[in-house]
Amino acid sequence: MLSDMVIHNQTQRFVMLAELYAKTQAKSVAIGDLGQIAMEKGFAKHEFDRIVQYLVQEGLVSSPVDGLYVQLTHKGIRAVEAVFQDMNKASEHFPAYTKIIKNL
Repeated sequence: MLSDMVIHNQTQRFVMLAELYAKTQAKSVAIGDLGQIAMEKGFAKHEFDRIVQYLVQEGLVSSPVDGLYVQLTHKGIRAVEAVFQDMNKASEHFPAYTKIIKNL
């Protein structure tokens, strides 16, 4: 079902961004290794590429350096925090946290 695929993709994106948020302690000056995060979370290469492309295009992370290292942007910080402002409501980029939890 298409709606399931959309929720799955959004959940993967959130997991990657939220992990970067945690590893950089929500600092946009810190550089995070998305490749390492992807390995830890079990994402395949094609999933990793798709997720990074979305996060960059939406301005949530900087363009990758050496294909793996990015900076969390202010917009990315706000996107993660928006998910937790109302855990039952979807944000601009991600489904409601309650849906994310169901799809992990």
